[in-house]
Amino acid sequence: MIKAIYGSAKDFYDIIQGVSNVTDSITLYFTEEEVMSRYLTEDKTLMVLLKISKEYMEEYIIEKPLGIKIQLNELKKVLNKAKSKSAVINIEETDAGMKITVRDEKTGLKSSIYLKGEKITNIENVVEPKVGLTISFTCSGNIIKNVVDEASSISEQIQIEGDDNQIIFSTEESGRGYKAYLVMDKPLKGLEIQSSGKSTYGVEVLKTALKASAFSENLTVRFGNNIPMKIEAPVQSGGQLIFWIAPRLS
Repeated sequence: MIKAIYGSAKDFYDIIQGVSNVTDSITLYFTEEEVMSRYLTEDKTLMVLLKISKEYMEEYIIEKPLGIKIQLNELKKVLNKAKSKSAVINIEETDAGMKITVRDEKTGLKSSIYLKGEKITNIENVVEPKVGLTISFTCSGNIIKNVVDEASSISEQIQIEGDDNQIIFSTEESGRGYKAYLVMDKPLKGLEIQSSGKSTYGVEVLKTALKASAFSENLTVRFGNNIPMKIEAPVQSGGQLIFWIAPRLS
């Protein structure tokens, strides 16, 4: 038996919509501590993690850990109706998969859908890359998207560097170059550099992650010297999507 009530159906929709930019189906794992999911692209350049801790749930009951594989398009059909900020989502296990109910706390209106899903009892042990993320910054996702979009007109890859209290995005190809300097308050909302470093990433995979995280007002980006980048995209009601992006090594 599984029952999980999350206080914002809209935030849940935003997270699911974000994941659907990367894959058509996911396995939602209900563990003792959280609802989570993991997806790794075939080329292994992008890993997406969905995490909602049980502390953010209004109610969370599981008899034993379980995974349920579902098609996101079906789930989005009912979540697409969850535009009201007063709507909550109720997830319950069924014999064939799960039942999703969206209820508006103000109007009392309810919408439900039964989703067929493969049940998985062997819970995946998700291990994130253990790398030295010595640089982190927080910024509006729209600003990062604009920088990456501008760089994409020059090259298919971009170097990101943290040094001297600033973040530098740069690229160069065929005699053309582009640089963007981001410093605290212009426009960064947070910046920490334990030690300087730089890494190069593919523009297209960055675009994919930024599109998938567009629901989040501010993103926290962590990286280091020639290592994977971590992007954290939280929602207001608790929970987040995490993106790991592989570097391009020359």
